[in-house]
Amino acid sequence: MAKEFKTLNVAPGGENKAIEFWQHFGWELMGAPQEIYSKDSHLEKSGDTIKSVTETTHYIKLSFQRDTTMNHYSELASLQKEYEAIPDPSDPPKKFGILFLILMGFSLALGIYSISGAAEGGILLAFIFFPLAVLIFIWRTKRYKKLYPEWESVVNDIATRRDRVLKRAKVLIA
Repeated sequence: MAKEFKTLNVAPGGENKAIEFWQHFGWELMGAPQEIYSKDSHLEKSGDTIKSVTETTHYIKLSFQRDTTMNHYSELASLQKEYEAIPDPSDPPKKFGILFLILMGFSLALGIYSISGAAEGGILLAFIFFPLAVLIFIWRTKRYKKLYPEWESVVNDIATRRDRVLKRAKVLIA
């Protein structure tokens, strides 16, 4: 009987979900999950200052095995590869990113500076920069209303594709 082995690390509390997930592809947990907790302390120099830095690592190590002679092995291995090839969804778009904040802040600052009378043209420049800030705000809000549903659609597509693969694997395991 030929076996293959797989080891992975998961965040504490995520072990049951990981075990359940990998069972879809015929993997069986070997032994008990191992809790790994380590602290590493070292010195770091910053300018003239030396400080002690402690880094803590805490995770659960899971070891799995899968019988390569089991029923539907090649289909399960293929489905696992298909699942792993599906990209992770990206983070949602930001409504007001750093570029927006810089442009908005710059426009408002110039508008306030103009009203204070420190700049030549005073009120006239304020009538240029305040509307510019408002236009930037409106543009970004409308753009976000377009981007977010597109992102949501991609995330839903990824979830649907993953669910389909898991359902096909579940049928083979049953």
